[in-house]
Amino acid sequence: MNINNVTFERSFGVSSQLTPSTMPEIAFAGRSNVGKSSLLNRLFNRKGLAKVSQTPGKTATINFFSCDGVRFVDLPGYGFAVVLTKADKLSRQQQMKQKAALKKQLKLGADVPLVVCSSEKGIGIDELRSLIKNSVR
Repeated sequence: MNINNVTFERSFGVSSQLTPSTMPEIAFAGRSNVGKSSLLNRLFNRKGLAKVSQTPGKTATINFFSCDGVRFVDLPGYGFAVVLTKADKLSRQQQMKQKAALKKQLKLGADVPLVVCSSEKGIGIDELRSLIKNSVR
């Protein structure tokens, strides 16, 4: 995946406006203010690709970006996180403890990847890129 080929496609205000998918899609979902937009920006090394705010709930639309035949979707915030963001706020030991607790709580099997990331420090970004690349082949 050439991260320099990312482009903003479109935004939708409500799910009823969505068009059928024509390519693999990777959605960034989670509660408000966990860093979904920041993670997208870091993944593609672009500060202003996805709009970021300090105010929870700022992303009010479903935003689509595309890169090399894969669509990335920045969703508005809601009840839970998908990728574990803001890892820089915890020690390495705390990160692993939290990861294990969430895997157990969500009843995820050993084959389900759970990536610990930090948009600010770049922790886990390469692992996330690799996981995305390998899952859309």
